[in-house]
Amino acid sequence: MVVLPEGEKVQSFRNLIIERCGEDVGKCIQCGKCSSGCPLAVEMEYIPNQIMELIRLNQEEKVLTSNTFWFCASCQTCSIRCPHDIDIAKPLIKVYPSSTRSFSILSKAMDGYMNWEWLPGSISQPGNP
Repeated sequence: MVVLPEGEKVQSFRNLIIERCGEDVGKCIQCGKCSSGCPLAVEMEYIPNQIMELIRLNQEEKVLTSNTFWFCASCQTCSIRCPHDIDIAKPLIKVYPSSTRSFSILSKAMDGYMNWEWLPGSISQPGNP
């Protein structure tokens, strides 16, 4: 058991989301309207309403390591469709990219893809407009 110094509180992932985004995911009723309107939900490991539930349950690791954030088109359809006016896109757009863990994951994922050495040669090839 960990004993915290007097006056210090444990910061839950859910509270961190509320603090950074101003959106209380606890208002989500899991109706699924956000996910049913999402054009990229079929590609996501966790669809928008599942992300809301995972945040509510403080499942930080599952949220931050899912592929959901990479597939989010930032189209705001999820937020527009929410009957409780939760801006669902905020955690997807603001919180994830600002986390150091996401940067680490991005760096590893992009290692093999960010080699741009081929680009200048392909542009200057004869026949390219």
